[in-house]
Amino acid sequence: MNTYHIYSEGDLVLFRDNSDKIYFNNKFAAVCHKCSVEALGLDILSTHFHSVVNAADDSQIEEMANMLKVSYGLHYRYKYGHPIGNKFKISFPTILGKEKIRDKLLYVMTNSVHHFVTDSPFKDQYSSANYIFTSEYLPVNFRQALAGHVTEFGNLPARKQKELMNADIIPDNYLVAPDGMIWHNSFINVQKTRLYFNNSFNSFRYHIDTEVKDTRKQSITENRQAVLCDGLDDEVVCREIDLFAAEHGRKSFHFLSDLEMTDLQNILRLKGISQEQRRRCLWLKEEK
Repeated sequence: MNTYHIYSEGDLVLFRDNSDKIYFNNKFAAVCHKCSVEALGLDILSTHFHSVVNAADDSQIEEMANMLKVSYGLHYRYKYGHPIGNKFKISFPTILGKEKIRDKLLYVMTNSVHHFVTDSPFKDQYSSANYIFTSEYLPVNFRQALAGHVTEFGNLPARKQKELMNADIIPDNYLVAPDGMIWHNSFINVQKTRLYFNNSFNSFRYHIDTEVKDTRKQSITENRQAVLCDGLDDEVVCREIDLFAAEHGRKSFHFLSDLEMTDLQNILRLKGISQEQRRRCLWLKEEK
C-alpha cells in the first residue's frame, strides 16, 4: 500500500457552514469505501481539507480525487447557485517513511490549529484527532454517553439514509451523529493510525504540544494561540453574509449587485471583520 497526502488548495471559503462540512465528510467516507481507499486522518476547514490515506496505486487516488471534486462542485452549485470551477483543486503527493507519515498525520489532524481556527485540535469537530485516542483521554461515563448519542447507519430509517447519503453506499455499522455526520472512527483505520504514535496518547499529545507549526512554520505557543483564535470564525461571517443575501432576495452572495456588495462589505467592516476575512468569505480578488 502507498500512503498519500490528499488535500485541496486555495484560500476562498468553500465550506461555508456545518452542513457543507458534514456533506463533504460523509462524501469522503463514501468515496473511500467505494474506491477501497484506507483513510488514516482527516480535517476539514472552511477553505480546504487535508487527509492521509493508503491505496494500492495512483489510479485509486485519482478516482477518489475526481469523485470528491465533482460531487462537491455539484453540491456547491445546487446550494449557492454558482460553480466552483478551478477553485477546488485536489493534490495527492505520496509520503514515504514512517516518520514522515507520522508528521503528516500530525499536520493534517492539527490543521485547524495551524491556521489559528482553534487553539486545540480536540475542539475541532472535523479533525480525526478526536477519534484516535478517545478511550485514553475521555472518562468511561463520557464515552458511554457519546456512544448512546450515535446511531448505526443501518438502523436509521430508509428515508433518513437516503437524505444523508443519496445514492452513496456505506457499511451499515458506520456511526452517525444526530447532526448527520459520520464519525471518523467509522471510516478511518484508527488502529493503524495509533501505531504511528506507538499506541500512546502521551506520545500523541507530546508531538501535538511540541511540533505544531503555524502557517509561517513557526512554533505555536499557548498564549499566542489563544489570542489569535479570539476572532470570529469564517462560518459566523458567512452566516452574516448569507443572511444579508437572503434579505435582498438573492440565492447567495454570488448574486449580489455591486452596490449591495459594497453595502455588505461596509457592514462587515464596521463589525470588525478584517479585509482578509471579507476577501475569502466573499470570493473577492486579492488586493495587490
